Amino acid sequence: MWKYLQISLLLSGLLFSCSLADLSSFNTQVFPAARDQILAETDAVWIEFSEPVEKEGAEMLFRVLSPSGSHEGDFFWVGTRLVFTPQPGWDRGVRYVLSFQGEVETEGGRRFQVAESVPFFAVTNDLPPLLTGVTPVPGGILGSGDAVTFTFSKEMDVTSSIDDWLNLSPDADITHEWQSAGTVLVVRPRTLWQALALYSWTLKPLLKDSLGIALSREYTGTFLVQNPAAPPPEVASLKPAIVDWEFGFPDTSYPELTRAASTQDAWIGFKDAIRINFLYRIPPSLHSRVTLPALISSP
Repeated sequence: MWKYLQISLLLSGLLFSCSLADLSSFNTQVFPAARDQILAETDAVWIEFSEPVEKEGAEMLFRVLSPSGSHEGDFFWVGTRLVFTPQPGWDRGVRYVLSFQGEVETEGGRRFQVAESVPFFAVTNDLPPLLTGVTPVPGGILGSGDAVTFTFSKEMDVTSSIDDWLNLSPDADITHEWQSAGTVLVVRPRTLWQALALYSWTLKPLLKDSLGIALSREYTGTFLVQNPAAPPPEVASLKPAIVDWEFGFPDTSYPELTRAASTQDAWIGFKDAIRINFLYRIPPSLHSRVTLPALISSP
């Protein structure tokens, strides 16, 4: 019986020792400590552990996020503190998030889950500029000599080079001017836009306001240039079409399109002959096909 008592006491001591080890505290501390602090352009951010951890694994869990993705930087250690310095410096006006999420392992072999997420501003907490309007609207039609107008929520940096932050495709020789105290950008062709061309434009986040705060995201859009020598095509009729595999689409009367079956084709009749490779759009997005047995006019 004394032997069993000794074994029980030994096991109890082992369990008690394990319990003491498992209940040891593991803490972290971060900088910035409070949410939405404003840091200088080159300020470092860091996380500090209450005991040494496996360094490579900790570095893989450390991220500084922005609306455009992860910010690049360099790591170094000061004792148990992991320090991150931005390379290049923080972008003015951006709201970053210091994020450390995952499991770390101490040098003693213990593992702990860490979840830190602290947002902060760089240099200023002023809001970034927004693109509030475009003329013509994305997908709209523009005259061959007309201007494209971009309207912003704040006064922009009118001294920056338009080639750095505005892309047009296909390429075009353009002029531009800032109006309304730097809040409206007017872009014109030096001669004429290419007739019947579909242009796409991109405003990059490299465009900044007068305080040096960049657009928070990229903006894109398109516009179609009208042929100045001819009026736009005119739709004369729109109705359901019943396919006749022998005669194609017979020219007969059908009910209105609002009464068409879900799988029924649509007949679009134009006032004048059109090109086969015309541009069309059906919102919301719909998988479809265009069949033109011939260049036809409306019935």
